[in-house]
Amino acid sequence: MVESSTKYAIAAVQSAELSEKLGDWTSRKGPLYARLADAIADCVSYGLLGSQRLPAERDLAEHLGVSRGTVIAGYDALRARGLARSRRGSGTFIAVSRSSAGNHEAPMFSKLMDPDQAPIDMSIAAMNSPELLADLRVSLLDSMRLFPSHGYAPLGAPALRAAIAEHLSARRAGPTEPQQILVTAGGQGALSLIATGLLRPGDRVLVEAPTYPGVIEVFSRAGARIEALERDHAGVLRDRLEQALDAGPVRLLYLVPNCHNPTGTTMSEQRRHEVVRVARERGVLTIEDTVMSELSSHPLPPDLSAISQADVISIGSLSKCYWAGLRVGWIRAAPEIVQRLGRLRAATDLGGALLEQAAAIAIFNDFERLTAPTRSAAQERLALLVAQLRQHLPDWDFDEPSGGWSVWASLPSGNADRFAQLALRHGVAVTTGGATAPDDRFSGHLRLSAGSSPQQIILGVQLLAKVWSQMAARPERNADAIDVPV
Repeated sequence: MVESSTKYAIAAVQSAELSEKLGDWTSRKGPLYARLADAIADCVSYGLLGSQRLPAERDLAEHLGVSRGTVIAGYDALRARGLARSRRGSGTFIAVSRSSAGNHEAPMFSKLMDPDQAPIDMSIAAMNSPELLADLRVSLLDSMRLFPSHGYAPLGAPALRAAIAEHLSARRAGPTEPQQILVTAGGQGALSLIATGLLRPGDRVLVEAPTYPGVIEVFSRAGARIEALERDHAGVLRDRLEQALDAGPVRLLYLVPNCHNPTGTTMSEQRRHEVVRVARERGVLTIEDTVMSELSSHPLPPDLSAISQADVISIGSLSKCYWAGLRVGWIRAAPEIVQRLGRLRAATDLGGALLEQAAAIAIFNDFERLTAPTRSAAQERLALLVAQLRQHLPDWDFDEPSGGWSVWASLPSGNADRFAQLALRHGVAVTTGGATAPDDRFSGHLRLSAGSSPQQIILGVQLLAKVWSQMAARPERNADAIDVPV
């Protein structure tokens, strides 16, 4: 079939721009042309390239420092995959539109954008009862006093950085100085800064399987190649980590050692030392997510940052232990990394709102009392959710979490996405396991949040049990045919 000329009346991607998007493509495995084809294909998959004309073979070859034959063979490989098309006299074009390229989108973010919330929301791992929060009042004048004059503080208000450093030093992170702290817009804001400031397209990032869905989305949008590592109840498996590191350079290793999201398990102290040692010896930066740490029902081992200060970047937040609406988080890292990311923060938004930082200082000044309602609710509601699941859905498999806001459950059979659609039609929102790894290995898993009120948790599990009973009895029936009274 002859393509119309108007189809190709689009801008070409320049060799310099494409080279930047490809990142360290030569470190991949295989023949050089195949590495180039794989890197371009990943750019398409991550949405970094749309329906654009690729550079001329000779021009790209000169820019990349390879032979023209390598580029020609790479383009041929893309055409063989259906990812590129050529037209005589016009060049080679990407055949997949940007809008159809995958970015490992986490469904929970889409739910946050939806104004029509389900009556019972068991999808968001955070407390859904702000009326339980301890009263906290700060004034605009309080925030003005934090940073006199212009009020711009890209690194965060000095008083808050000092309060966070003192808090971390007194807990599990090891001695921490204010210059090691960068205040962020919650834990997700910390991940976004790290992705923008420390990753290049094509960089390999290792994550646990399963892991927090938000990190897969934010790192993939930065063009990173996300690879999953098998884990057990004690954390990521050391031999799997070593195998992945043997396969080529790795830029970042992302771990959730405390109250793991989504499984709720805690990494053993021995495993922490093993993993940190392996990563340090291979020159890999470890990102330690401690956002859930304050919700543990058991004493926790030292943080990874206490084991290796120079090679671990920790992120934390008040969203899980106080309230998600208070968008205050932090990065704890070596001062030079803090400065580097701070300059990026300055260029992005000049720093966070000082009124929220004034509230955060008040929380750290009376941390135990002000976070007690949320921490107590998390433990009580999580225990209630576990008990209800064991009573009403005894054939579902899950480990009892050591803390956090959720239970990671495996269905005995069937597809979790279909079950979630059925549940949502009858008033209960849940999160499926598909977004917790860069592949489809958890299509039969659900993450169930205990953030709702006790009454909603009880009713929610009862409704889930009824949906599951009818789905298991009539697997061939259409979703609309299953009738569960709400």
